[in-house]
Amino acid sequence: MTAVRPAETEAGEVRTATARDRDAIRSLWRERFGDLGDSTHLDAALGDGAAATGFVAESEEGVVGFATVSLFDPDTASGYVGGVYPPTAFPDATGVIHQLAVDSSVSDRRVGSALTRRCMDWARGRTPMMLVVLWRRPDHVDGSVLAERFDYDEVVRLKGYYRGRREHCPDCGRQCTCDATVHVRPLSRGPPDERHVENTETMRDTTDANEGER
Repeated sequence: MTAVRPAETEAGEVRTATARDRDAIRSLWRERFGDLGDSTHLDAALGDGAAATGFVAESEEGVVGFATVSLFDPDTASGYVGGVYPPTAFPDATGVIHQLAVDSSVSDRRVGSALTRRCMDWARGRTPMMLVVLWRRPDHVDGSVLAERFDYDEVVRLKGYYRGRREHCPDCGRQCTCDATVHVRPLSRGPPDERHVENTETMRDTTDANEGER
């Protein structure tokens, strides 16, 4: 795993996650969303492979936020978005922020922003494109706030995406049936105030064609 220099946030330090953080990460996810379930992506982020890493935000009280980021090959990326886009729609490696959670006690201190920025910085030079699939929970502030802040384009909504993927949902009560939205961002795009013309029309056209077939 590539070491990244720690950075300060309003809630403390953001640093590369290690295996010692596993219990704290799982506990934080459980408190916010229920059981983590499949730990494949977390295991990869805390391992020694070059295709994934993780970051934690740490205060005097301990871990108050975490995020994992992975490089997906085209087949994996296509499966991750439910096959709505074929593998040919993706580059050789797509950067995917797969998990992000922040303790409610520091939700107003931009910890999520610091973690997102860290994930994107890690991905630069490794992939031309970032992708996130956001859990859209009714009547809750969700990751779409971060997606907008970091200039991601929403390209499709996936109805009932979490059915069979997430056993526990604070909103559904048991088996999750919430929707998800897919957001992408070319890493060649500058910050929002320096944004230049670069679009995701290929993905939008694919979505329109798929919707027309349903």
